[in-house]
Amino acid sequence: AETTGVSDRLFQRKYLKPLLLVCMVAVFNQLDGINAVIYYTTDIFRMAGADKASALMQSVIVGLTNLVMTLVGMALIDRVGRKVLLLVGSVTFVISHSLAAWVFATHTQGWIVIVAMMGVVGSHAYSQGAVVWVLINELLPNAVRASGSAVACFFMWMLCAAVGWVFPVIAKTSGSMAFGFFALMMVAQFILVAKFLPETKGASLEELQTRLFKKTSEHV
Repeated sequence: AETTGVSDRLFQRKYLKPLLLVCMVAVFNQLDGINAVIYYTTDIFRMAGADKASALMQSVIVGLTNLVMTLVGMALIDRVGRKVLLLVGSVTFVISHSLAAWVFATHTQGWIVIVAMMGVVGSHAYSQGAVVWVLINELLPNAVRASGSAVACFFMWMLCAAVGWVFPVIAKTSGSMAFGFFALMMVAQFILVAKFLPETKGASLEELQTRLFKKTSEHV
């Protein structure tokens, strides 16, 4: 049993499964492409053929989408569950990134570009954006929550910096390749979440740790 307020060494076999799960969620939080779109929204629209004024207005629309879908995620997270939001979000991510990849591959312009960007941002807002910190705190045992969260944050922000640096370089050469990569990452997220991530909705921390440690011990 855990004792509240008592810390423990993170890198032990008994904590391996929850640590891998929170790192998985943190990594996909950046590999879903959200910060590539948020950081370079105006540039993406201009690369797709919009003029400067139109690109700025479309950026505002994408920002409003982020706000609205964040509220949707907050309303649904305790109703449908964290795992369901990630799975459904993976599907809408794949559709949105694939649409964006097609836009750049075919040099299509117009409303379809903003639909693709709204899809990416909206998918993150109601799924990954809504559940990432909740899941990290629910999956990690009390004794290693602080250190485990630090590890997850390290991976998250390292990838944030990497995506922010690499995306414009790749997109300048091939926008379709950049968005195609994000689509593939969301296929991987769907598979891994469906197979390994437990649903934490309505479960106490004690129940979750019992389930995680039981599965870990079964493979020892």
